[in-house]
Amino acid sequence: MFRALFLRRPTPLANYWQFSRFLPIICHQFSAFPSIFAIQLKLDLIINDINSIIAKLGDKQRFSKKELLDVLRQLHPDKKETTLSWRIYDLKEKGIVSPVTRGFYTLTARKQSFLPVISAETKELYQRIRQELPYTEISIAHTGWFNEFMVHQVFRTYLVMEVEKEAMSAVFNKLSEQGKKVFLDPGREVFDFYISHTENPIIIKPLISESPFAEVDEIKIASLEKLLVDCVCDQETYSAQYQEVNTIFENALEKYAVNLGRLTRYARRRNKAKKIMALIHSNQQHD
Repeated sequence: MFRALFLRRPTPLANYWQFSRFLPIICHQFSAFPSIFAIQLKLDLIINDINSIIAKLGDKQRFSKKELLDVLRQLHPDKKETTLSWRIYDLKEKGIVSPVTRGFYTLTARKQSFLPVISAETKELYQRIRQELPYTEISIAHTGWFNEFMVHQVFRTYLVMEVEKEAMSAVFNKLSEQGKKVFLDPGREVFDFYISHTENPIIIKPLISESPFAEVDEIKIASLEKLLVDCVCDQETYSAQYQEVNTIFENALEKYAVNLGRLTRYARRRNKAKKIMALIHSNQQHD
């Protein structure tokens, strides 16, 4: 049945490789609509908007807000400017377009996903903990992942492992038994006097609910959106990175697909939405 929906009328979408990248976004909309008729209407709207944006702007590496508004005006001539501006916000929320610099966007499909390299040692460590504590939710991050966004490279890096609060002590004990240098939710003094002088330390922190995650090689990791927010919120953990927070945001937004909806929701969860949005806007300047 759904195949018939796509084949109902021909479109020029086949000429644009980007469309295949948007299929998961389109299919995700189905769950919100109870009837096939409503699904068809919503599907038509999404396909029509994406199709027109790609047809008019798909050849450009980036396009201005004015250009995007012009396309939307042609699609929805009866809509007010405020409605069209909201439509751009909705396109960003759905991950169809991404901001590049202030007033400029690109098709998200043009940007690559953030998939950091995870060392063999970290993979083995993660898998061992998952085997020994199979019902415990765990995610990892690494301070070294920020280096590609920074001017000054940080050479003394460490693994950050977020664990459900009830299981933090158990994970700490398991890692300690393996001879790892582990620190349980350390404060500023521990970072300053011990962690900063320790080779390859592991930081155990409580898992924050509603955190956005990604998966690389069957390992749950902090998504780029989470890393950016945590860099601002956890200045003890990411003190070196916070010193270059503007540069980190600028380079991350420039290079990778960042879902601003996920980012702002998590920022609100951590009560830092105002600060995060200020960072985004301050770094989206004209080239």
